[in-house]
Amino acid sequence: MNWPAHLQLELTNACDLRCRHCHFHGEGVTKERAVGHMAESVWRAALAEIATWNTELTVQPWGMGEPLLHPQLWEVVAVAKAIPRTTVGFYSNGMQWRDEDIKAAMHSRIDWVCFSVDGLDPARFAHFRDGGTLAKVVDTIERLHAARTRRGGRAPGIRINMVAYDEHMTTAESFVERWRGIAESISISRFRPVGSRRFSPIELPRVPCYQLTSLLPVAWDGRVAMCCEDPQIKEPVGTFPESTLEAIWNGERMQAMRAAHRDGRYDVSALCKDCDAWTGIYGRDGKAPGAIVLEKTAAVIYTLE
Repeated sequence: MNWPAHLQLELTNACDLRCRHCHFHGEGVTKERAVGHMAESVWRAALAEIATWNTELTVQPWGMGEPLLHPQLWEVVAVAKAIPRTTVGFYSNGMQWRDEDIKAAMHSRIDWVCFSVDGLDPARFAHFRDGGTLAKVVDTIERLHAARTRRGGRAPGIRINMVAYDEHMTTAESFVERWRGIAESISISRFRPVGSRRFSPIELPRVPCYQLTSLLPVAWDGRVAMCCEDPQIKEPVGTFPESTLEAIWNGERMQAMRAAHRDGRYDVSALCKDCDAWTGIYGRDGKAPGAIVLEKTAAVIYTLE
């Protein structure tokens, strides 16, 4: 049986920030779908189904919003973590974390949390992450790290991502050093303008997109996207729980898209025609002082030693 490697459950697409680069809440974006929270009946049904799958799976309770705005986030994490062979993690802007959330993260034994931290300059951070405060995000990360240290473990893993908007952003070297001893991995992501689905700075041989065979994104209202590069769900491939996740993943629409990519017919979808997310398969390994470096088209990832 063919299964995805990653299930993305968009618990909410609501967000407390208006980051300038965000393809759903950012500058000049017209929202084409409503903002809301995933109903308990939907997320429970999704997790109950994947519990029957015989596969290793990463569950990400995250989408086009801030997960901590969903009142049942930690309950979702707990249920997902109870499923054998399942890894759980999500991205967060770090602004909503109360002491109760730090405790919940530790108690749930969530595998990782990736925090978005754009640079080390408070003014530039506030400019690009409209509504955010660098000091507050740093405090969240340090409190989580302190709680983890007190328990004597390395879970949850702490990951940090910076979007390199321009040449004036904090250098990769100083950014990595700032978080050494706190985070296990640092990503320096390449900036792309709102609406763009172009990642690579160079032309590469076109290949079928890996997302079609690895990622299943479920929006808060149950609609299933073809990939994570469809924030407005313009080309849904099904609706859950009206259809099972298995039926959608192995259904006619997804099979047709995979066949089209295998045949080199990338223009069958408006999403695929001008997208190069598929370049994510390309990369090269390297070394930096105290870090293993993976240079990808969309980001440079430092795994700290």
